[in-house]
Amino acid sequence: MSDPFANTARTLQDPGARHAILSADESADLDPMPRAIFCLEAGTITLRDETGADVAYALDAGMLLPFRPTRVVAISGGSFVGWS
Repeated sequence: MSDPFANTARTLQDPGARHAILSADESADLDPMPRAIFCLEAGTITLRDETGADVAYALDAGMLLPFRPTRVVAISGGSFVGWS
């Protein structure tokens, strides 16, 4: 499959090129760090930012959270995907 954008640098405004189901891990940072979080099933995801602050986000299915967390601290009753 040809990619007409293969030689173009990606920016944060561009769509993601990878996706991964997120799971909570209190001891490991996300690698790669996602560009955004998409909610597959409603629930709450607690994310850590680059300063070490944790915030819980209650999301409904289909919601997009345009945030780049360093770590997923906890997930309660939902399913989430990281786009990078």
